[in-house]
Amino acid sequence: MTKTSTDQARTAPGAVTDAARTRWIALAFVGLAQLMLQFNSNVVVIALPSAQQSLSIPDSMRAWVLGIYSLAFGGMLMAGGRIVDRFGRKRTMVLAMAGFVIASAVGGAAQTTMMLIIALAAQGVFAAVQNPAQLATITTTFTDPAERGKAFSYFGLINTAGGTIGFLLSGVITDSLGWRWCLFLSVPLGLIAMIGAMLVLKEGPAGERKPFDVPGAVLVTASMLALAYGLSEAGKHGWGDGTTVGLLIGGLVLLIVFIVLQTKVKHPLMPMRVLLDRNRGGANLVMLLISMQILSMNFFLTYFAQNIKHFTPAETGLTFLPLTAGLLVTNSVVGKIAARFRPRSFVLVGMLVYALAYVWLTQVSAEDSYWSSFLPAMVVMGLGIGCMVAPVYSTATAGVDPGDAGAAGGIVGTGRQMGAALGLALSNTIATLVTSSFLEAHPGDEQARVTATVHGFNVAAAWAAGLLVFGAIVGFLLMNAPKPEPGKAGHH
Repeated sequence: MTKTSTDQARTAPGAVTDAARTRWIALAFVGLAQLMLQFNSNVVVIALPSAQQSLSIPDSMRAWVLGIYSLAFGGMLMAGGRIVDRFGRKRTMVLAMAGFVIASAVGGAAQTTMMLIIALAAQGVFAAVQNPAQLATITTTFTDPAERGKAFSYFGLINTAGGTIGFLLSGVITDSLGWRWCLFLSVPLGLIAMIGAMLVLKEGPAGERKPFDVPGAVLVTASMLALAYGLSEAGKHGWGDGTTVGLLIGGLVLLIVFIVLQTKVKHPLMPMRVLLDRNRGGANLVMLLISMQILSMNFFLTYFAQNIKHFTPAETGLTFLPLTAGLLVTNSVVGKIAARFRPRSFVLVGMLVYALAYVWLTQVSAEDSYWSSFLPAMVVMGLGIGCMVAPVYSTATAGVDPGDAGAAGGIVGTGRQMGAALGLALSNTIATLVTSSFLEAHPGDEQARVTATVHGFNVAAAWAAGLLVFGAIVGFLLMNAPKPEPGKAGHH
């Protein structure tokens, strides 16, 4: 047991030591940095129509503007984890925050489509270093399992609610100040978080200066780009199109080569000892399946609100608040009772509740109002997500050696970001193909196109519900970790 965990274990219930206070202040600055990342992960969804008009962005480039942040974020996360392990948590977090602030300023000032895409991609790269540094900081700062569960509960709340806040603020900012200020807002947030991290966080020991797995980083990023692009092309040309098939097969081959390489190289980007642990592997798979649905829902709701119900950007931002309300309820409860139940119990309940929200969305019609269709589904969705995000994060990073803490954070973060990008591409492809097929069978006026579009959303929601039920089963079978034991330190 470490000295920190010993102090935690001996502290009387309700007592607040200086060390404990410092830990929670550190979590506050880490949370602010994560809030900035999550804000940016969704801000483009609401601001995209205005940015497209301002920069004359071609329709063919919209998907890249929308998804490039998550693709760059997810593609570089495992490399970011290894950078954290090699150079230290505090150092890499502060430098990555500085880079993120600069990229945000460049994006806000962008004068061309390509300049905006490059800035968003740079944000994703710097976020890929920040995120595992944040997770590693929480894992190594809160070594008591029960206290760490509470810390990850707060972090999970920020992780999901931050995106909802991004929708809300970006809508208001786009209406009042213009889309550029949605990106400029990250400048002061990043500077505050960066100064706080410099003052409060303690640097952990840097790992060995091992050779960096450059081939691994290239392979995993290339595989994710090929898969995402292949899924997007399927929506345009169908699953049987040669380009689509080639990209999907190529992406899978690159992914397999990457996995095989990780078992052969001496210093892998993704250490199999981290991922092949039953509980951590199960938690990472669950995170992938959770995340595949989140960005898809954001996209569909934004389209329904703005293009079908003709909401303003600010009104569209407000439509995401019910998700946060539901999340607040279960996240606060889970933080208090996490030590009483196994993590897989929360995953099972949360996944099934999350799936129920998508079952509800299979019944939405073009004539329905937001209040009777999306609002109840968003509340239920928040309840499900809030139930499981903290246990999944905690399980995915628990029990690793200090030298692998950044890699563990990078792996779970990769699942979240790449799941979001791939899930958006898959759901949009399903919806697009179903819409096209429906229109061929039911040709008509603009109202028929609206009906066909919503029908495409219904079918995509049904697939999402099925994947979430599958995730509930997988999580329950694989995540067999016992209940956390207060006062007993993990392997840190």
